[in-house]
Amino acid sequence: MSSAGRGRIMVTGVGGAPGFDLAVGLLKRGIDVIGADADPLAPGLLIPGIIPRVTASADSPGYPAELLGLCQELRPAALFSCVEHELPALIRMRHDLAGLGVRTWLPDAGGAQACLDKAAFCAALVRHGLPVPRSWLPHEVSQVPDGVPLVVKPRYGQGSKGVYFCSERRQAAVLCELAQDPVIKERVPGR
Repeated sequence: MSSAGRGRIMVTGVGGAPGFDLAVGLLKRGIDVIGADADPLAPGLLIPGIIPRVTASADSPGYPAELLGLCQELRPAALFSCVEHELPALIRMRHDLAGLGVRTWLPDAGGAQACLDKAAFCAALVRHGLPVPRSWLPHEVSQVPDGVPLVVKPRYGQGSKGVYFCSERRQAAVLCELAQDPVIKERVPGR
């Protein structure tokens, strides 16, 4: 591996705030950053000083080969994924990435799956005694207490897409028809 690649880090998902901010922070520390995103209009691809690359989406059959090809070409020392739905593919690629000298910090497959499924994530936190807003699946809507402000959103997904707010269980039941594979969460005020 070239010495130039040792200080180079690949950040995926530079179109979203976490990836964008990580890329900017690394650049400010003098680290070469390869910014990757599946969206050619991702704002992070335009960060001054970044090495921009458009990649296939993680659910594309060509994603593993394309990402490994980029790593072979550009020789990053590490890869940080800022896109949760990439995790299963990256976990499967972990040994191939290591073979190219690319370090990763990835959860196990079960942990990644729990993070991708909002209902499973909530259940895992509850099992570990962590305080979380209450959560119900659509078939449990009758268990929602009266007067609880609610959020209905897709069980899988990101980016606040398909998120609906309501104030009673009757509304939540209707909104569950709009959201794809929904989960009902207690709406908690604050920042």
